[in-house]
Amino acid sequence: MPKETIVVGSDHAGYDAKQDVIGYLGELGFEVLDVGCDNATDSVHYPEFASKLALAIRDGKANRGLLFCGSGIGICIAANRYPWIRAATVYNATIALYTRDHNDANVACFGGQHMGSLQIRDCVRVFLQTPFSGGVRHQHRIDMMTKGC
Repeated sequence: MPKETIVVGSDHAGYDAKQDVIGYLGELGFEVLDVGCDNATDSVHYPEFASKLALAIRDGKANRGLLFCGSGIGICIAANRYPWIRAATVYNATIALYTRDHNDANVACFGGQHMGSLQIRDCVRVFLQTPFSGGVRHQHRIDMMTKGC
């Protein structure tokens, strides 16, 4: 059975957190598609990496992804510009669970400058292990967003 591929991306401020999670994803048995950036020292623009991740999902290279910037907010806003992406900024395991269970999010975003490695790893694990509940009220809300209310 092929391993699921998770696409990851970051700007310079989220680079170290991304690198740590890449190793953790390997421990969990996932394949990783890294769309950049390549270091923590050269200043880059997070919309570029949100775009690369979104296009990888659109093109079927992965079904889910993880994004990292300083706060997790900017890169999340950038990712949500793409209609096939439902990204959420995640900051604890409960939010990671709701992000999947209630919202069927396919991208979780993290603030590498505001969260510790163990906290991010816990959130990643919960996000990746939690299925969408399929609940009627939740699906109705997702359909409303998809159709533009």
